[in-house]
Amino acid sequence: MQEFDLLKELKDIKGISEIDLSFLYPWIFLILILFLIAIFCLFKIIFMPRYKKIKKISKKELAFNELKSIDFKNEKESIYQFSQNFPYFLDENNKDKFNEINKKLEIYKYKKDTPTLDKILKNEILNLIKSLKPKDIK
Repeated sequence: MQEFDLLKELKDIKGISEIDLSFLYPWIFLILILFLIAIFCLFKIIFMPRYKKIKKISKKELAFNELKSIDFKNEKESIYQFSQNFPYFLDENNKDKFNEINKKLEIYKYKKDTPTLDKILKNEILNLIKSLKPKDIK
């Protein structure tokens, strides 16, 4: 009976009360954003260097590509391309030949109306371009 008396003295436990959690939503959102930024940064640091093996093209390679693409449809533009891009490849072997051709090309430059390019001169230019070897590029 004593136990029964003790139970009467116990006070009743209050019911479950709800707590307002609306102040947590901005914090949860902020933590989620920071987590996504951290994952993105880790991805960039760890995985992107493997994908960044992009070959940078040097000026000499660009000049070589432009020289190989000369087609003489627009002769004046082709002459300018040759004069601007070939100096990247000058050495003892072709320096004199280039200067000689460049002097011959002066009559085709800097004028509004130019005569048609000689076939001999065109062949000299093409032979000089063909004399370039892939080892000269690097």
